[in-house]
Amino acid sequence: MVSLTTHIKSEIRVVLFTELRSGREYTTVHTLPVDKGDSVIARELKAILMGLEHMNFPTEIEIYTGNKWVVTALNEWAPKWQQDNWIKANGKPVANKELWQQVMRELEKHTYKAMLNE
Repeated sequence: MVSLTTHIKSEIRVVLFTELRSGREYTTVHTLPVDKGDSVIARELKAILMGLEHMNFPTEIEIYTGNKWVVTALNEWAPKWQQDNWIKANGKPVANKELWQQVMRELEKHTYKAMLNE
C-alpha cells in the first residue's frame, strides 16, 4: 500500500509513503514549482500525477489531498466523466480535461481511494 499526500503552498509537494511487507517504511518527497497561472485544481492534479509517475507497478493507493472537490471528483465524478466523453452532468466540458485524462489513465493501473487530508 502506498500513501500519496499532496501539499500545495508556495510549491507543489508530494509525499509518498510505502509500508513494505518486511514492516519497514519508505518515504520519498518530490517538489515542483507552482505555475502561477494554474488553478488550485490543476495544481492538485499535477501533484497527483507527479506521485503516480513514481509508481512502477500496480498497487493499492490512498490519495490524500486538502481539496474536498478533488476527493469527490476522483471517487465519484471522474469515472462518470470518462463514460460521458468528459462532459459534466450540466452539459459543460470538464475543466482541466487533459490533466484529468492523464490522472485517470495512470490510476487505471492501480486500486485507489481519495481522502481529505485535514
